Amino acid sequence: MWMVFLLTWGLIVGTQCAATVTSHQLQMEANAILNSGWWNTSNASFNISDRCNWYFISCNDAGSIKAINIWGNELATRNLSTFNLSTFHNLERFVVSYVGLQGTVPKEIGHLSKLTHLDLSHNYLKGQLPPSIDNLRQLNYLDISFNFIQGSIPPELWLLNNLTFLDLSNNSFKGEIPSSLGNLKQLENLDNSSNYIQGSIPLGLGFLKTLTRLDLSHNRFKGKIPPSLGNVKQLEELDIYNNYIQGSIPRELGFLKNLTRLSLSHNRFKGEIPSSLGNLKQLLWLNISHNNIQGSIPLELGFLNNLSSLDLSHNRLNGILPIFLTNLTQLEYLDISYNFLIGSLPYNFDQLTKLQVLMLNNNSFRGTFPNSLTKSLSIRNP
Repeated sequence: MWMVFLLTWGLIVGTQCAATVTSHQLQMEANAILNSGWWNTSNASFNISDRCNWYFISCNDAGSIKAINIWGNELATRNLSTFNLSTFHNLERFVVSYVGLQGTVPKEIGHLSKLTHLDLSHNYLKGQLPPSIDNLRQLNYLDISFNFIQGSIPPELWLLNNLTFLDLSNNSFKGEIPSSLGNLKQLENLDNSSNYIQGSIPLGLGFLKTLTRLDLSHNRFKGKIPPSLGNVKQLEELDIYNNYIQGSIPRELGFLKNLTRLSLSHNRFKGEIPSSLGNLKQLLWLNISHNNIQGSIPLELGFLNNLSSLDLSHNRLNGILPIFLTNLTQLEYLDISYNFLIGSLPYNFDQLTKLQVLMLNNNSFRGTFPNSLTKSLSIRNP
């Protein structure tokens, strides 16, 4: 009898405690919204009890907030430090983008252990990323691009092994890319462009076998492109332009047969264009301009039948303009200016019927130009 009573009493007390905790949690979330200053509480239509029906908020079945999506809207006060993130234990999605958000990313963000999607992009956030961000082990999407974040990229990011999307671009990050990022084996998009990243491109990026887009442009990378990048066979876009990369273009880039975009311009590459680039049959955009590339234009580039834009300008290419270029019938933009090319244009150059822009200037071409192209083409060949 006493045993039954004790068991029943325990269940009642346990249920009441659970209800109390749930009620307390919901009240804390409501208070965090009220005290944030993000919403105009003086508005007659403002009703905190109805928050789960707000356009920017969604809740789970218990009424706890699981998603906050604020995009392109003005907030009453726009400072992340006034928003008590530590109260939102069930938050899975936090998007506050294009709202002029100020302040720093607080260490309390590490309390959001259920978070899978975090987007704070296109704001005015400053300071450094807190190390506590490594607690977000469920995170698969992280975008803090277009802010003023400083310091180094936290090496702890490698612990977020569920990440598929990582965008740190257009900030003020310094230092080197942590080699530990090579452990993010689920990563599909990595954008570190437009920062102040130095050092060499880590060999470990070659371990990111699921990566489809890699953008390291507009930084201060030096050294050589690691041949290990040729192992990232799913890669579709590779941008490394505007850096200080030296050495030759690795032939291993020709293994990336899914590439549609390859931009290596404004670096310090030397040597010749590797013939292996002719294997990139899906390529739409190829830019190797503003380097110190020498030798002739390789025959194999004529296999790039899908190419719409080819820029080899501002190099040291020599020899004649090869006839195979007329195979590139999808070509719309061709710039081979500022080289040491000689001879006449191929006789069947008029087969490039989609060509809209052709830059030939600052070479040593001779002969005539096909009249059939001059009517619809922007030509520069002084």
